[in-house]
Amino acid sequence: MYSNDFKQKVLNTYYNNKNIYQNIYNLLILYEIARSTLYTWINNNNNNNNNNNNKRNNKISDDCIDYIVKYVLEKKQFSIKKLKSNIKKKFNIKSISKSYIYYVLKTNNITNKKISINSYPHSEEELNKSIKNIKEELSKVDYNVISIDESSIILNDKSAYGWSKKGEKCIIKDKIRKKRFSLIMGISKHEIVSYKLVDGSINAVIYNDFVIQNIKINNDKKIFVDNAVIHHAKILDETVKLNSIFNVPYMSIFNPIEMVFNNLKMFLQRYIIDNYDKLNKYIKKFIKESNNSNYIQKCYNKSFNLLKNS
Repeated sequence: MYSNDFKQKVLNTYYNNKNIYQNIYNLLILYEIARSTLYTWINNNNNNNNNNNNKRNNKISDDCIDYIVKYVLEKKQFSIKKLKSNIKKKFNIKSISKSYIYYVLKTNNITNKKISINSYPHSEEELNKSIKNIKEELSKVDYNVISIDESSIILNDKSAYGWSKKGEKCIIKDKIRKKRFSLIMGISKHEIVSYKLVDGSINAVIYNDFVIQNIKINNDKKIFVDNAVIHHAKILDETVKLNSIFNVPYMSIFNPIEMVFNNLKMFLQRYIIDNYDKLNKYIKKFIKESNNSNYIQKCYNKSFNLLKNS
């Protein structure tokens, strides 16, 4: 093992020798080192010098970092070119790299993700008022509700993703006439309570019968539904009307069954389903797997925690 002083002594001899290419052999003999060892020391020394020369001359202040974080959180979607321009003007910085900006975002736990669009058509004040009212209603039953909703399911529906060679489009020929069914389902805090698969659409009569026949509701356990027309229909049984809690309009993220339906549709895309019996079979399979895990409870907790924290 060579000491740092010895390495530096060899390098000084190497750099100070004007006829190095003629006398390098003598240098190796003099210091009793291998040619590969010498070149390793030279490369390491050059890299260290380059790193020192490339150090940022203009230090990025804490105020600049705070500005980057605040700017991105407010804009959500932004132009990196415009942000760099703003930083240079505001903080009189000669240059700032795109990679450094992304480094700042990463260290502040700011990540790029799929956006959720808030399509609530009314004012922020009205939204907050609606959320407050829903919280009060759900608190009365300690969030002990059966979440109910309807969703359409298409036979032979395919995933939006597939495999093909790099640089080529993934094209699937699909001439199959697709059949549409409707599914109504109810979930509690721990499990999928019941479901009904219908050929066609679900109307107020089907919805009413499903709740009366399959869902046990009372003053301590109510149903939680969205604001679809059939959930407000005049023909509904009084028991259903009196024990319904309606979600904040346009805020499906607060209803746990929405996540269950999304996962169910992804589950069904794994299989080739071309008739009612197969569809029913795989829905039962999904229910069994979900009820034997804590998946439903995770959906329940996630949605209602979002609501509680809003």
